Amino acid sequence: MRALYVNNINQLIIRDKDQIHHIKNVLRTKIGEELLLLDGKGSSQKTKVHQISKKEIELSPTDKSIFHERTHHLKVAIGQLKKDAMEIVLKQAVELGIEELVILETKYSQRYELNFSRIDKFLKLALEQSNAPYIPKINVEKFEKYIKEADNLVYMSLHSESKNALKSPTNATLVVGPEGGFSEDENLLLCQKNDTSIIKLPSNILRAQTAMSCGCGYILGSLS
Repeated sequence: MRALYVNNINQLIIRDKDQIHHIKNVLRTKIGEELLLLDGKGSSQKTKVHQISKKEIELSPTDKSIFHERTHHLKVAIGQLKKDAMEIVLKQAVELGIEELVILETKYSQRYELNFSRIDKFLKLALEQSNAPYIPKINVEKFEKYIKEADNLVYMSLHSESKNALKSPTNATLVVGPEGGFSEDENLLLCQKNDTSIIKLPSNILRAQTAMSCGCGYILGSLS
């Protein structure tokens, strides 16, 4: 279903010029067609386009609003990637229902200033494309500090032997390295942490965004 991000799902008259353009020219929504409103905080509202003019679009609800309870609180902590790869990760985070995406400053992370305004727009666009009810929180942390303070970590490795079965998949944090991987010291810190669940992958070297989707699939699959 065509979807639109709004701050308030009870907002049934759209006056924002960019949103009007998006509805009319991008989504190509006509009078009488359905439009799903999403607030990125778990609530959705099915509506129908009632009226379209140059300055506003009027919607009418077709059903009661719904609040989507989270089925998990999965987090992902990932080394800062190149910009194009980072955008793929942001989109995946929305599609997979990630609660929080932590961008880690590691030895081999990319070094550039994050544009949070662009990130916000990208997350909202991904929300509309996937009809997902939630937008993940985005935070930036230094690797060592974050790893020492976090718990229930899941680390997928090509070299370290598997250890510590996944204890709580509903509250796990998947840790993924940047394009250059983790340094020896960073890898050691992760592997020596007593409660880290290490999964040895029988695979080739994975790109960071592939490793993220693979790891999330493994954790989410453990919920069923």
